[in-house]
This record gives sequence, C-alpha cells and structure tokens, in this order.
Amino acid sequence: MQVDATVFTCISMLSRAMGPSIQPDIKELLEPMLAVGLSPALTAVLYDLSRQIPQLKKDIQDGLLKMLSLVLMHKPLRHPGMPKGLAHQLSSPSLTNIPEASDVGSITLALRTLGSFEFEGHSLTQFVHH
Repeated sequence: MQVDATVFTCISMLSRAMGPSIQPDIKELLEPMLAVGLSPALTAVLYDLSRQIPQLKKDIQDGLLKMLSLVLMHKPLRHPGMPKGLAHQLSSPSLTNIPEASDVGSITLALRTLGSFEFEGHSLTQFVHH
C-alpha cells in the first residue's frame, strides 16, 4: 500500500506542536503506519515521534526492528534467547504482510535506518550475524 508522504509530514508536525499530549492517538496509528512498509518519509516521522513523544520510543523501536528484520533478513525478528517458534507467533500480522524487499533501494534504506536510528536497549547482533 502506498501512502502519500505528506501524511507522515502532517503526523510529524502534529507531534511537534502537541508533544506528549498526543501520545494516545499516535500510539493507535503506529501499527497502521508500520504496515505500509519502509520509506524515507516513514523513517523520518518515526524519528520525530521517538524524540517528541518519548513514551512511544520503545514501541517505535520494536516495530521498526521487526520491519527491518523482514526487509534485511526476510524473517521475523527473534530476540536472543527466544524460542524459534515463539518469534513467529509474536510477530505482528500487519508487519508480516510487508512484501519481502530485495531491491537495492529498500535494502539501502533499511541499512541506513538501522545505522542511524537509536535502538538503545535492543540487541542488534542478529543483524550483524546475517
């Protein structure tokens, strides 16, 4: 599904204007936003949201890592120590619908996002091993 980048710009501007008070509304939008797939506009709005609404930072990081795992490794994210079968059961249904991207542009964007986004508190070793 293709979403106009101006939608993400609007969400970003709302978060800047309203700050943490808009957190409940943005929390409801996170999963649908992540379901549209990786794009420069999506990564920009997620970066802004994680800075403007710190309460959502972990949810944003988790969702983005799941998406990056699908794009870069073509499989759901599995946290270290998690049983293999459990990772697939816990993956978000909307994120598993993202087509496996194998084009250079998507992989480049995913790698740039992985390198520039703040993922403190998350282990990124499976991306390194892959």
